Amino acid sequence: MPGPLTRLPAAARSSGRGQSFNPSADQAARVWLQDAEGTRERRSEACNQYTAMGDAFAHAVLNDTAVPTPLEDAVANMRVIDAIVRSAKTGGWVEIG
Repeated sequence: MPGPLTRLPAAARSSGRGQSFNPSADQAARVWLQDAEGTRERRSEACNQYTAMGDAFAHAVLNDTAVPTPLEDAVANMRVIDAIVRSAKTGGWVEIG
């Protein structure tokens, strides 16, 4: 896990109506990743993101293969969200942990 939020290696932003990384099912996604190498745009076709995630999970269970996103990813995401909340409350940078 990275240290302070200031050390995260990249920033991302998306197009749309404030829907970070989850556009409407009928809307193609455009995401820009910005890091030390510059800014890159990624596009995907319109699809229902939640259906795609559910299908990928079901496929892994039915075929006895690894799930696409392990539980550790969810735990790491919650640590980041908790740090964002702490940062908003204190008005400063916080450690992720």
